[in-house]
Amino acid sequence: MGARARVLLASTLALLLGAIAAPTAFAVSASVRVEGAPHQVCPATTVSVPATGTLVDTDGTASPAFASPNALAALDRAAALRGFTYGFNMNWGSPFLEMVAGLTADPNDSSNGWTYYVNGVGYPVLDMGAIDCALRKGDKVVFAQNPDATFERGSKLLRLRFASGRGVRPGQAITIMVLGDDTAKANSAAEATRWGYDPVTDPVIVEKPADFAPVAGATLHVGSRVYVDGSDGDAADGVIAVSDLPKGTYGVWAEMPMDATWTYVRSATQRVNVDSGPTVKSVNARASLSGGRLTARAAFTLGKRCDVKVTVFNTNGKRLATMRAAALGAGRHALARRGRPGAGVTRLASFVVKATDDWGRVTTKSVRVRVAR
Repeated sequence: MGARARVLLASTLALLLGAIAAPTAFAVSASVRVEGAPHQVCPATTVSVPATGTLVDTDGTASPAFASPNALAALDRAAALRGFTYGFNMNWGSPFLEMVAGLTADPNDSSNGWTYYVNGVGYPVLDMGAIDCALRKGDKVVFAQNPDATFERGSKLLRLRFASGRGVRPGQAITIMVLGDDTAKANSAAEATRWGYDPVTDPVIVEKPADFAPVAGATLHVGSRVYVDGSDGDAADGVIAVSDLPKGTYGVWAEMPMDATWTYVRSATQRVNVDSGPTVKSVNARASLSGGRLTARAAFTLGKRCDVKVTVFNTNGKRLATMRAAALGAGRHALARRGRPGAGVTRLASFVVKATDDWGRVTTKSVRVRVAR
């Protein structure tokens, strides 16, 4: 090999090794929500967070260059998409968030003002500035004003859990639980490991969603209506049942003032719907057995768009066939299974049509037919 060839080979190897040692960073998709003390600034918004760059805030203050998608860059993208402003200072050598949408923090006190959380995790687990917090695809970032000037209280993100689903019929109660997600704990062992904690040696660092504690005394907003946990003789247990809503779709969110132990971040808004459930009419079915194989067909009429599942059983309750279809519109439809193995077929077969609307309301209709042979 000549000298020129050896030089070219060495250069090529150096480039390849450099590429392996320093992989290219890519933008990631993440969700950003911003909660000011008096009101929500930005609902959950999906943004593409750049992998590299420099941030320049409303006042022209520039950040140091960053080399990975991070929480502050996610806020920057949400601000551009939603049309709000934000500002930071460089008093500590790294961007300190001091204003979002005109809601200011104390620029001389790092423990008073805006805080951030990633997948329910905040300080002291995230003991770093937002620009230093590397994000992964699918992360959910929340920025919120912290009313605790001493920073001695813990912080909880309010979460809503719907015991009865988010779609009910008129007069049926919607049971809503207001829960508190302790941001000093990770919501899974994997998240704890991600932030440098060992969930085996330090198991209390993990608080799974199933273990979130109810928040007694919270205020629940359902559309323009307000319900306070513990009022009107109801027990203050974090569970609120609402049954007086007329037909319609309502935004639901909870809030709770700071107490002696905790600060609370307003919950994300979720929607509930009060309306009639699915209607399933004029169900006709037929089944036949030929050559040891079962053929089944069901026809029905839907009153609204639904997901449909049709299950065929023998007289002993054994399932013989299942047919499914998603997002069928109002009107007449038919589902069929042809030539399925027919073991267990009895003289009669029952067809159960289960229709589920967009809000999870369920209606079932069943018919029994003679199996043709």
